[in-house]
Amino acid sequence: MTCVIEITNQIRGGGLSWEELSDYSRHSNMSVRGSAIYQISDQYGDENRTAFKLAELASGYDSMEPVMGTIRLGHICIKLLNAIDAPVSQQLYQELLSSWPDHDRDDLNWFVKTG
Repeated sequence: MTCVIEITNQIRGGGLSWEELSDYSRHSNMSVRGSAIYQISDQYGDENRTAFKLAELASGYDSMEPVMGTIRLGHICIKLLNAIDAPVSQQLYQELLSSWPDHDRDDLNWFVKTG
């Protein structure tokens, strides 16, 4: 079995396909998931499928899972969605912002601006 460090090093090394990174974005380990989310945004940020993937992850069942402090998985996905160049990314970003739960909106806005 491959250990988490080996998987994250493989992800960060680049060269994985979009499909492989997409699969890792659902890994049980948060470090693997986070690495895959960042890498898919870096490598494939100009593709609509990446924007849709980030939006899916941001609104998924585990999007409110804490990553560090008050930062949640959904916050990271929304911040990356705002940063990529995919044609649909800004539309999806705005939709997610407007529908984000009120109780968490301040933390989300802070992270998108300064995180």
